[in-house]
Amino acid sequence: RSSPVAAPQGMLPPESVGSAAHASGESCLFYVGVTRAREHLILSYSERYGKQKYKPSPYLDALETGVPAARITRLRWEPEAFNLTKNADDQPEAVLSDPGEEFINAMKPKTLNISAIEAYQRCPRQYAYSSIYRFGNQADTYRLFWQATHKAVEELHKRAQQEVTDTGQKRVPAEEEARELYTQHWQALGGHLAPFAEMYEEHGHSIIEAVRRNLTTQEHVTWETRSRYDVEIAGKTVHVTVDRIEASNQASEPVKFVRTRFGRRKDKPTAEMRELFYLLASRQQHPGQSVELHSHNMSTGEIVPLKMTARKEQSLFEDVEQSIQGLEDNQYPAKPQEPFRCPGCPFFFICPA
Repeated sequence: RSSPVAAPQGMLPPESVGSAAHASGESCLFYVGVTRAREHLILSYSERYGKQKYKPSPYLDALETGVPAARITRLRWEPEAFNLTKNADDQPEAVLSDPGEEFINAMKPKTLNISAIEAYQRCPRQYAYSSIYRFGNQADTYRLFWQATHKAVEELHKRAQQEVTDTGQKRVPAEEEARELYTQHWQALGGHLAPFAEMYEEHGHSIIEAVRRNLTTQEHVTWETRSRYDVEIAGKTVHVTVDRIEASNQASEPVKFVRTRFGRRKDKPTAEMRELFYLLASRQQHPGQSVELHSHNMSTGEIVPLKMTARKEQSLFEDVEQSIQGLEDNQYPAKPQEPFRCPGCPFFFICPA
């Protein structure tokens, strides 16, 4: 603590008071740690972290002094012992063994969808572990929340479009009915048994209520949720699911292809690879019509129009072509798009990189 409460006078021994307390506590922790070992005790240290030199802990010297030399084995981990190559940027890159062609052909997905390309771009090696090796990754609470929310929003819109009053207007479900609808989907997926279930469910209720209120003010707008298209790109057919398409009965208003997101974000959303496929799908579905791309943060209610310049479109198109070629050639190097996220990867401890 930054402002700890002092122990009563005389309660602690002199070696545990003041500046000596830290060293005393560390030595106790070290003793407890090493005495838990049953068969082997392995201790390691690094001589350097980046450009900073480091000295080994003094407790290692104390341990070495009190243990017979015959019981100690020393190993030095040399970087040259690894199978490393240099890439174009002169950075070490681990040489990884890929599965055999017969195994890949038997295990790889038969169809190509946008999620697979996104996963491959995040890290080809991670994609191989999840989609080729089929190593299971338990769905976390956020994934269950994402699925339940999309299912509930989709059904809410279907009910509003199917049920029409005597005046010809949509009958939007009441608030309690919408909450119950979300709870049904949440429990069907097992979300109520997951960690932080109450927090996620409450947030889902707030989102479904915001969507319900939005429906009451958009009588002239129809929504299509989770529409599926087949887009031709780089000689391949890619399956694309659009989160939402908004179309007005007023011909002057453009069709909107909307990507939905969750969670508070500091940075403003920009057009990415998924928006490129939205754009291609919109041209295919609405040729010659005015189409806009939007990002809807359902947690905050913020709706932001996205601009796709010709230069950006070409850049994203080239990235997609490169990814599809890598998938076709069965190349799965460990090249994460954001290396700092590697410790959060479910395959972190088995990845040779």
